[in-house]
Amino acid sequence: MENRVLSGVAFDSQIRFYITDSKNLVQELHEKNDTLAVASAALGRSATITGLMALMLKEDQEITTNLKGDGPL
Repeated sequence: MENRVLSGVAFDSQIRFYITDSKNLVQELHEKNDTLAVASAALGRSATITGLMALMLKEDQEITTNLKGDGPL
């Protein structure tokens, strides 16, 4: 499965932008975790933003995401 990220800068490097297509990631998370649609959407958004944030890290940095839920989802 392929996911895509387009990144760039604009206005003399004053603005950074990231555009992503992560529908395959969300679909894979849904299938592996057998989640409901709403939970898949939340999990997919969390995974997508974590991936985008990871692109902004410097070489010696790392990121961890914890999702804690105790509801019916």
